[in-house]
This record gives sequence, C-alpha cells and structure tokens, in this order.
Amino acid sequence: MPSTPDSRAGWASYARALTIRDHAFIDGAFQPAADADTFPSINPADGTVIADVAACGPDDVDLAVAPARRSFEAGSWSRATPARRLTAEETTELFSSTTPAASSCWCQSSRPAPDGTA
Repeated sequence: MPSTPDSRAGWASYARALTIRDHAFIDGAFQPAADADTFPSINPADGTVIADVAACGPDDVDLAVAPARRSFEAGSWSRATPARRLTAEETTELFSSTTPAASSCWCQSSRPAPDGTA
C-alpha cells in the first residue's frame, strides 16, 4: 500500500491516480444504472466533474434490495453481534486499505483541504 500523502501536492497526485468507480455496487458487482443514466459528481472546490456516476432509480433499488434481503434473512449478518460483524483486526485492515482513497474522495467532493486551501 502506498504511503499516505502528507502535502497538498501529494494528495493531488494521489487523487489523479485513483480509479473512480462510476457504477453502482449491487450484489457484489459494479454495474451501470438499469437505464444507463448518469449524472456528474462535481468537485465543489473548483467546479470540475470528478466522474459521471450511475443515476440509480427504482429498478436499481429493487436489484439492490433483493440480495440484501436474502442476506438479512439468512441470518449470518442480521443475527450477528456488532463485535462479530467486524472485528478490530478487520476494522484496522479496512481503514488501512481504504483511508487514503476515501480521504482523497472526501477532500475532493466535500470541503477544502486541511490546510485551508481549496
């Protein structure tokens, strides 16, 4: 895993290298919206389009809810204790592997950089 950037230039470089997923994640796979419609996700700092993402509608909701319902009714998730759902080790691994990408997307899509610059 690459190191976490520690400067604005480092974050900008990291963000340029990211692969932005523009499809919905439904039933374990990325897929376009059922009607193939998209909408632009805009960077509020500079007005640029980050990505055109799937504009999911009612058909996509149905596609997502069906496997979620099956999983819930199977009980392996719904009856598990919170501690069983995600152990401390899994939490650490999850954040270690996603935090730089999540931070970059968060910074680009929601607020200025921590140093106060856009």
